[in-house]
Amino acid sequence: METVNIALATDRNYLPHACTAIASLLVHRHNSKTPDIGLNLYLLHRDLNEADFEKILALESICAFRLIPVAIPASAFADWRIYRSNWTEAAYYRLILPSLLPDVSRIIYLDCDLLLLTDVLELWRIPLDSCRIGAVAVKVTPDHKVRLGLEADDPYLNSGVMVFDLGAMRASGDEARFREIYETSMDKLKYPDQDILNIAYRGGYKLLPLKWNLTTSVYRNPVNEALYSEAETLEAIRHPGIAHFTGVHKPWRIGKTTHHPYSSYYWEYMKLTPFADEFRWRALVKKCFNGRVKRPKHRTPWSRKDINWTIPVVPR
Repeated sequence: METVNIALATDRNYLPHACTAIASLLVHRHNSKTPDIGLNLYLLHRDLNEADFEKILALESICAFRLIPVAIPASAFADWRIYRSNWTEAAYYRLILPSLLPDVSRIIYLDCDLLLLTDVLELWRIPLDSCRIGAVAVKVTPDHKVRLGLEADDPYLNSGVMVFDLGAMRASGDEARFREIYETSMDKLKYPDQDILNIAYRGGYKLLPLKWNLTTSVYRNPVNEALYSEAETLEAIRHPGIAHFTGVHKPWRIGKTTHHPYSSYYWEYMKLTPFADEFRWRALVKKCFNGRVKRPKHRTPWSRKDINWTIPVVPR
């Protein structure tokens, strides 16, 4: 039987948001035309316990899946000579997936600050065309590319949604390369794990359709023709796959105006998790505060008619 492998990394503080992301994933698996496809969920963590796992397993009421907790050993980063203290360790877990999951050949890595808006099976079945990873490209400043040693026309990937060919990565010794970049280029890295991946796979990764990582900037900025054409961008907006709440303006942060148009969906999926009651007051306060006090600093260049605003059927 075909099985989709998904990996997420979280700590206890981010567990409510991880559960919300998982709930959105399961809703669309439940509503799919291929519900018989298996689903393995690899949960990368350092501090979670059985009570935390039970909260995630409660989501089986939406759709069946296999939860595989993967405890990160204390020695995982022992060989990394330098450590960046202002980024959580969980951000680096994706860089050790080849050795962390030695029996897994292919996996989708997802950040926790996102929502699935369609069935992940479509992403799973995208061929990598002999590349070791697949990702969506995003806009960054030219200065940042220069700092990393990239050319102006090199696409810069966002590491929040990635497809990994772990078998090919192991064969190519990619983990050792990641560590080498980390130790020799620390002063150049602004987004450590993401910058490392961009240096390691410069010009050598599968460019995924934009729909699979709709970051906030897609809705705030004009089309970047160097990455995706206007037609491709509009197609992604009309038929989204993943909404990624990049930056500090997360849906759950009170006092932050969330510019992503799918931020309201976050609360719909949060209602399906064991954290619904705990976060309900936050949704009300945020709605009141942002609606009456805070005003968005940016106006979307896209008309609302360009966006599919229909919330999918959510099983109760």
